[in-house]
Amino acid sequence: MKKVLFVNPGHIKSITDTYAYCKYLKNKYEITYIGFEENQDQFNLEGITIIYIKGYGNSLINKFKFFRLILKTTKEANFDFVFINYYKGVFLLSIFGLKNAFLDIRSSCIHSSSINRFVFNKLIAFEALFFNNISVISAGLKEFLGISKRAYILPLGADFVNEKNNANGFKLLYVGTFHERNIVNTIRAFAKFINDYNITDYYNVTFTIIGNGSDLDILKVTQSIIETKMSKFIKYLGVIRYPELSNYLLSHNVGVSYIPIRKYFKFQPPTKTFEYMLNGLVVIGTKTFEHEKLINESNGILVNDSINEFSEGIKIVYDNFENYNLNKIQSTSAKYSWENIITTYLIPLIESV
Repeated sequence: MKKVLFVNPGHIKSITDTYAYCKYLKNKYEITYIGFEENQDQFNLEGITIIYIKGYGNSLINKFKFFRLILKTTKEANFDFVFINYYKGVFLLSIFGLKNAFLDIRSSCIHSSSINRFVFNKLIAFEALFFNNISVISAGLKEFLGISKRAYILPLGADFVNEKNNANGFKLLYVGTFHERNIVNTIRAFAKFINDYNITDYYNVTFTIIGNGSDLDILKVTQSIIETKMSKFIKYLGVIRYPELSNYLLSHNVGVSYIPIRKYFKFQPPTKTFEYMLNGLVVIGTKTFEHEKLINESNGILVNDSINEFSEGIKIVYDNFENYNLNKIQSTSAKYSWENIITTYLIPLIESV
């Protein structure tokens, strides 16, 4: 049985992709995970070895401990495959002997400052030069960052729930981060839809918001619900994780995938969109490059990110909802499941070394 090491500067659930890799590979390989405990409830996964450093990875001392632990662990154990999620300073691992490790890049810099984005994206490209093996989440991101043409494409996926969607009525759901997402616009767009159509049925027409962000982001969401007088229609539930999240995905039938149309989001495949489709939800998504590959008239609608157009998108889906086949949306999206992504892309990569 091959020995596989995953390295990530966070707890095991901090990156959905890495958690899925560990979860689906633990019965096929001997898996070890190195990360930070981050002073919260310790996340574990039965069947794998987890090595945590207490605290967060943003202090210089902890970064040094993390660096030393990785080198020590890889020297003591003869791993067949080492997979490292990108973090600032990762090139030092290659300099000190981990040139054959796989460096995985899941994202470019997402920051409102163009200067910060430019500098950080150049740093990613620079550090990638020190690794012989690189994987990237999408071909678009690889080109955007200027990563070597030899970089391997390791796509994003989502969990497939082998149950039929059981939602009744017209129930919208947003799942995800609030950071740089302008989720307030979706609240205002939904309120416009409700008011324009003079809808009073707040039991069968609802909008549930599940996610997290800064205190200011959360305050903006809760205040917007009150200001638009949508408290009966819109509920903010905070953070809900799997397996409990599955219940919400199956009890709603429209997924809101609102990503501001910005250059720095252009090549970021959205986890939430895959989750919606794999659970049989119709998707209302903004017109990003990656969304245009996923969303079509059979599974949803693409709109611009303005409040008015997003509201019009909700109206179109509402008016034509009976034309969507939720079971078909779910079945045709199975190729995006983590099980399929890992079987098709990651296992061949591991077996090639």
